[in-house]
Amino acid sequence: MIAYQLEFDDFRQHLIRVTIRFLAAPQQQLWLPTWILGSYLIREFAKHIEQVKAYDEQGRQLAITKITKNRWQLFNDQHELISIEYFVYTYDLSVRGNYLDETRIYVNPAAVCMAVADQEQTHHELTLFIPDKMIDFSYAGALAARSLVKGRMTLNATNYHHLIDSPFEIAHQQRICFEVQGIEHEWVISGRHHTNLERIKQDLSQICRTQIKLFGDAPFERYMFMTMATGSLYGGLEHQASTSLICSRDDLPCDNEPEYPSKGYQRYLGLCSHEYFHAWLVKTIRAKNYLVPDLNQEAYTALLWLFEGVTSYYDDLILVRSGVIKPSDYLNLLTDQINRYLQNPGRHVQSLVESSF
Repeated sequence: MIAYQLEFDDFRQHLIRVTIRFLAAPQQQLWLPTWILGSYLIREFAKHIEQVKAYDEQGRQLAITKITKNRWQLFNDQHELISIEYFVYTYDLSVRGNYLDETRIYVNPAAVCMAVADQEQTHHELTLFIPDKMIDFSYAGALAARSLVKGRMTLNATNYHHLIDSPFEIAHQQRICFEVQGIEHEWVISGRHHTNLERIKQDLSQICRTQIKLFGDAPFERYMFMTMATGSLYGGLEHQASTSLICSRDDLPCDNEPEYPSKGYQRYLGLCSHEYFHAWLVKTIRAKNYLVPDLNQEAYTALLWLFEGVTSYYDDLILVRSGVIKPSDYLNLLTDQINRYLQNPGRHVQSLVESSF
């Protein structure tokens, strides 16, 4: 087992203290991803890692050296229990980075948890130590969590890829639960907002039901929508059993939301529909070289136009098929997309295949 310990006491400096304990092979290496499925660009996660140190089981410090931008070499001579300690700077209010202050803990493990080379398929366990100031915060994430005991929480992942595909948040949250085709769904929100929770529950239930019906079944046993309400930010990133979303609080439904969604609320529902669709197209139906991608470099494909383009087509189509928006609203959304396309001269310069690559 690879055991991680995450401490958040330095939230004023936006620093997570990470300790990894594992049985090392001689001349063990550790690494951090630079590319993740769904994000598609090189992400310099390792630039936020500071003060990497290594210790043997007697507490003696061992030499450890950074040998590439995202890989570290441990100079140990034998199989032994090793502890690695380091800090991660976390002040990226987005769906792909990490964020820590006195109001919120958001962790994308791909940008925090180093992998132990050649041990990626073993069981991974995260123990979280929550500061007293945040002891009343609630947890949201796809990883099963044991109950919070004296500020300590444990999360479990079957392997490293499961771990880094499972972001989580600890904050003041509101949540709703609903069931679709016997599958439990949860929608969680943090940040300042005045959301009509019953309206979200009604509309998301219809969207999820329509998508599961389209594909015939679901590739997950449970699904979670995690939303951060902000002033104006917007984005989403899919995961196998969850999605991280960030949106303007003005896009969320209010108590007097009309029968059919306002333009802002349509935008948010389209985002939810898009990321949920990716649970099938990208996370399950994927290019052959995406099955077990090398996360140290780009995994090239000429099919990105299909993965993102078809998903972008269906995200709004699902809204009208589910009855959440009117056909006239859908035609307006489609008109906007066609106009953006016609106003972009790049279509005469680069093909979809070239753009995907």
